Amino acid sequence: MAGRKVVAVQGIETVAVRFSNEELLVIFLSAKKVEGCSDRTVRYYRLTLQKALEQLKKHLTHIFSKQAG
Repeated sequence: MAGRKVVAVQGIETVAVRFSNEELLVIFLSAKKVEGCSDRTVRYYRLTLQKALEQLKKHLTHIFSKQAG
């Protein structure tokens, strides 16, 4: 299963294709737009999260709350 990783999602195990951080960011921002966030809010999220990802230099699946805080 090269390129795939088994992950737990809300207690349900599933096989997920590993997305890049940029792809995950696009998915997150798209969800925020669908939820009704303004363009300004979505832009703020994008800039803030891009800076965080640049500093952490890890894939999102390897970041835990203790490392982020």
